[in-house]
Amino acid sequence: MATTFVEQLAIQGTRVIAPIIIFLGTVSNILNIIILTRQCLNLHACSFYFRLMALINLFYCIFLLTNNLLADGYYLNLSTSSEFFCKFNSYLLNLCPNISVYLIVLASIDRFAVSSIHANIRRFSDIRVARWAAIVITLILAGLLSSAFAVFSISTDGLPICTIAANQFFGHVFLIINVISYVIIAPTCMLSFGLLTIHNANKVRLISNRLTNFHRTERQLTRMLLLQVGIHIILTLPFCVVFLIMVLSISFHFSFDFYFVFVICKLPFYFSFTTGFFSYILSAQVYRQEFLRLLNKFHLDRRILPTNAPTNPNLNSSLRNRTININCQRKPN
Repeated sequence: MATTFVEQLAIQGTRVIAPIIIFLGTVSNILNIIILTRQCLNLHACSFYFRLMALINLFYCIFLLTNNLLADGYYLNLSTSSEFFCKFNSYLLNLCPNISVYLIVLASIDRFAVSSIHANIRRFSDIRVARWAAIVITLILAGLLSSAFAVFSISTDGLPICTIAANQFFGHVFLIINVISYVIIAPTCMLSFGLLTIHNANKVRLISNRLTNFHRTERQLTRMLLLQVGIHIILTLPFCVVFLIMVLSISFHFSFDFYFVFVICKLPFYFSFTTGFFSYILSAQVYRQEFLRLLNKFHLDRRILPTNAPTNPNLNSSLRNRTININCQRKPN
């Protein structure tokens, strides 16, 4: 049982905030998938990355985050009941955030390419290139993080927990790979290509102010991405700092108190899987328009009642005769 104030705060915070995050994440990511598949956004490579990221985030919110809510808020940790589930759940908990963040990186590279004044670089902003890039980065991350099946196990030293075995060489390698990929490379790439995109956009604006609808959508997608990058870095920074301390500390002891401090830092990290919809609404007019069209369509569908009006044989016969007369009058003599 938890006895300290920090532990109680972590438990109550998880019980209150995590269900809200799960609900917001589920609804917002479903809306993202629907809106980003509409015709005016479907053909853009950046939209493809956003759609795929929404799908990954939806899976994370429904399944993995729900399991974390049970473990951190109610001590119903399913990972401690099965060795295989401990390994598989740990693998997905590390894989999904990495795929999600590297889809943002790919979207940043796409925005850099589409904003370039060089035609050869702009060719990389293509939906076919986006599909192949997403497949390649997913396979690479899946392979790099597959060592989770070897390093994670159920520890019974004190608090039963699914964690990396102590003093294990491959466990340290796994953590270092996570730090390098998620904490160092991904934010650096996002910031670098984001700044390069802003630089290219200023150049293009000076060269030509003529905008087609396609180019206008491209610019709005760029704003969507830049805001997404900023929000993601702010929300994941506390988690990354604690994670980095845990990895770099040579004589680190995973105490009960630190575990719940870690839980508190995970809450803003969880929010990063829900913010896409809200950042897109704030930053892009085309996204707001498509969202309003979706609401109007839903409202109209609700107003149409599925009732069968009674048929009037005499009325149908009269209409049929009038139609025949009109057609006969149109025939040439």
